[in-house]
Amino acid sequence: MQSKQESPGLPLRAYLGFEDESDPDWKTIALSRVKALTMETAILYHLLSLHLYISRHAELAEFLLPNPGGASTRSPPRGDWVSRWKQSKDARKTLAHAVAVTRTLESALLGTKASPLPSPITPLAFLISRSILTIWGASLEGACTCNVEEEHIDIDLDSEGLYRGSELKGWFEKGGPPKVKGNPLCKCAGDLWFLRLEALLS
Repeated sequence: MQSKQESPGLPLRAYLGFEDESDPDWKTIALSRVKALTMETAILYHLLSLHLYISRHAELAEFLLPNPGGASTRSPPRGDWVSRWKQSKDARKTLAHAVAVTRTLESALLGTKASPLPSPITPLAFLISRSILTIWGASLEGACTCNVEEEHIDIDLDSEGLYRGSELKGWFEKGGPPKVKGNPLCKCAGDLWFLRLEALLS
């Protein structure tokens, strides 16, 4: 039977490795492990969602998923299929999950000195998400609209889940110019976003 003095540490003890509990920072170490597991769970959810919506489109699946262990950020292929895919509900859901991967990584990596890519699925999800944003940006026609005043729909997936809010569900169904936390998701946004992420990963 555990004493009252020991009880407060019980939940965190389950996440200890070889750390010594005499170390005054052991709870911080255990908590950082919980944070890493939480991030990996979120990344896995978004990666599986990406795979689901990508695999429904043969051309995109061939480009992004030929070898799950070796996804790359090659230049997106040209063709009418890109335009057709971009108009689909699956494309919009794929984009939302790709954005969610980058936001999850950025949030998890800010202010930490821990290993940025703790599991094999994290870099895979990162590379697929980057490719999706590259394809989306390349499919946009005309000049970049990041400085143009136009109503954009926020496609950020928060903790309430994929289908939260009528606005987001409406965007999945009908489309429209997207934004993330007030920033339009335009031709140049993907590059700027990944410059931030790559700085964190370096």
